[in-house]
Amino acid sequence: MTSMYSHAHVPRWAADVLVSLAVLGSAFVPAGQYARVASSPTGVLIALAAVIVLLPRRRWPLPALAACVALFVLAGALGVLNPAFSLATAIAVWNVAIRTDRRTTLIATAIAAATLVGTSLAVTTAELLDARVVQYAAVIAFAGAAGDAMRSRRAYIMAITERARNAEETRESEALRRVAEDRLRIARELHDAVAHQMAVINLHAGVAAQALPDRPADAQDSLTTIRQAAQAVLREIGTLLAVLRDDSAGRPRPRPPRSASAASTRSWPTSPATASP
Repeated sequence: MTSMYSHAHVPRWAADVLVSLAVLGSAFVPAGQYARVASSPTGVLIALAAVIVLLPRRRWPLPALAACVALFVLAGALGVLNPAFSLATAIAVWNVAIRTDRRTTLIATAIAAATLVGTSLAVTTAELLDARVVQYAAVIAFAGAAGDAMRSRRAYIMAITERARNAEETRESEALRRVAEDRLRIARELHDAVAHQMAVINLHAGVAAQALPDRPADAQDSLTTIRQAAQAVLREIGTLLAVLRDDSAGRPRPRPPRSASAASTRSWPTSPATASP
């Protein structure tokens, strides 16, 4: 799976330091009658264990969550419950939510919340709807919902980015296809233009050869037409080859000139092609 921190501004080590300080700091914060301050070595050791099991949470999100829940149960059994263990479990739930699917998140969040609530009811005299008990379920549910929302947002952004990339590739492919079609059209026009001019040259060369002994003026006209047709062919070839060598797909391509062909076509009625030898 793609790293969730590819666009984060905080390095991973800095995030780990902040999480560790938050968990350790919350272990010494008084939080009501049933939340003991971690003044005993046992409470401090369990809080340190919660920090340690959170370190590989990115690679093993579900085992890290299971370890945090187990530490919460252990702390409750030893009578050293404090906010550090619920905070560590909430962080683990959030991490599971952003790295797994929604179904896995719902199951893991429900199991974690039920375990925390059941443990708090078992080790305290509070009732089920007591705010000090409900807060555990609320914190875990909020962490799961926040993580799922962030995962959905990142998936949405990745989908938009992928669609934009595919659209760009499709646009480039379409541009290349149009360039290929344009070049094929130009090659056909080059073939037509050269074939037309060569037919004109061939016709007037025959007329000039037959008219040269008896009608020098007609032969001169035919040779002039041949020269003009040859020049037109050279211009057509030069222009069209320059267009074909242009590799820029986005630059508008000039239409091949048709004036030479038109001029040679107009010269047919006035040529001596119809004269009898």
